[in-house]
Amino acid sequence: MASHKIWIEQCEKCKAITALTDAFCKRHLNEEYAEMCRRLTAALAQKQPTPLIRGRAEVWACGIVRTIGWANVLDDPKQSPYMKLIAIDPEFGVAESTGQAKSMAIRRMFGIGRLNRAWTLPSRLGDNPLVWKVTVNGKLVDIRQESRERQEAAFRDGLIPYIPADISADRTPIMDDQTNKPADTPSLHSVEGGLFGALFGFHQKTMTMLRAANLADDTLGVVSERISNLLDTITQEIKRTQDLTIQPRLDAMYEEVQRLVDELVKLGSIRDQMERIYSETPPADIPWNVELPPMALTELVESGQVQPCKTIDLGCGAGNYSIYLAGLGFDVTGVDISPSGIALAEANAKQKGVACRFLVADILGGLPEIAETFEFAYDWSLLHHVFPLDRKRYAETVCRLLVPGGKYLSVCFSEKDAGFDCMGRIRRTPLGTMLYFSSEDELREIFAPDFDIRTLYTVQIEGKGEPHLMNFAFMEKKLVSPKKQRTRRRA
Repeated sequence: MASHKIWIEQCEKCKAITALTDAFCKRHLNEEYAEMCRRLTAALAQKQPTPLIRGRAEVWACGIVRTIGWANVLDDPKQSPYMKLIAIDPEFGVAESTGQAKSMAIRRMFGIGRLNRAWTLPSRLGDNPLVWKVTVNGKLVDIRQESRERQEAAFRDGLIPYIPADISADRTPIMDDQTNKPADTPSLHSVEGGLFGALFGFHQKTMTMLRAANLADDTLGVVSERISNLLDTITQEIKRTQDLTIQPRLDAMYEEVQRLVDELVKLGSIRDQMERIYSETPPADIPWNVELPPMALTELVESGQVQPCKTIDLGCGAGNYSIYLAGLGFDVTGVDISPSGIALAEANAKQKGVACRFLVADILGGLPEIAETFEFAYDWSLLHHVFPLDRKRYAETVCRLLVPGGKYLSVCFSEKDAGFDCMGRIRRTPLGTMLYFSSEDELREIFAPDFDIRTLYTVQIEGKGEPHLMNFAFMEKKLVSPKKQRTRRRA
């Protein structure tokens, strides 16, 4: 039995995922795709800790098929089988944004790119230009065009799957019937080789730029998300126009990424941004610094859904909502990354005669400063500062801070909101901060593994300026974590 089959047999979640991917491939693709999906499922199971413990089997199955399809250009009409990637999601009952997000997460885990050698279908290896790109004497070459001696050396070193000279000897070059000369239409190899060269050059320039910029970890997610969005836009444009001229597009994309990086360098880390705002901006001019608690929060308290208890306010800022809850008998700890924000919160609490504990800490750092647990946690207008790259880590921190059955409220900008010029998911505010606007499906995917979601909807929240549409998510931490459930089953 192949090693990946052994892993699948030992993992109940893997069996469920494989049953779904096998059935899908049988209906729409072929056995070769099904086998590659099994390999990817087993690879996910082998990661320690395995990410498969979080999330529904249907979402993982969708992400796995999407990843293998993306790597093998399944959405190219010239391929057989052919299928649009967005057509995969409804087959698993998954929203498009959720399927795309899961696929992106898997691709990041394993570094899977288009035409990735390790995840190319065996029947496609011969036509995959990335398989045959080898460095010879410091120069990247197509080994198929090199001498048999060099091909044999590359094969011995494990750089290529077979010696192309052994295969190509039996092939007849494509010739024009009329002139007996090479056809005017570029070959698949030359087209894909050109695309690879352009993408490789873009990657090298971008990595050099990012290394030189020395961006803070909490802003790299902004760049990563923007590059992904721009590549998706280029891909859709190429499909629509059938124009494979990619270099000008990549040049324009590089310039846009460079502008973004320059902006982020000026802005500094999230800590720098928040500290600058709280230290230089009058409290009355900070958009989210609203003294009166919003109705969405007060209704939770007045309805009895949340009662006085030990509470943590994540991203408390000037402490307005911490002070509100403390005045009702809650034992509140407020956390924020800005020392000036915390100083303002302490001054506000002292002025109101309310006892709160405030702490300067980086929420994305896991909050090792806080060992205690709480019965209620909430973040108001915080999560849109946390980009997808860091959200899993953030969700794990919230889960650790809560007792089993503890309640959690998160309110963040919705993708449906038209604010800040409505320019995609990533938007820049007048204060210069970069925000990520989420869908309800994204939040469900992040929190569902560890929380029972009681309420998740889009609500209009009034602020100092115009009202905004925001995601309102109220949930409870599961009494038994998925990890403990798995341990019990094994026992």
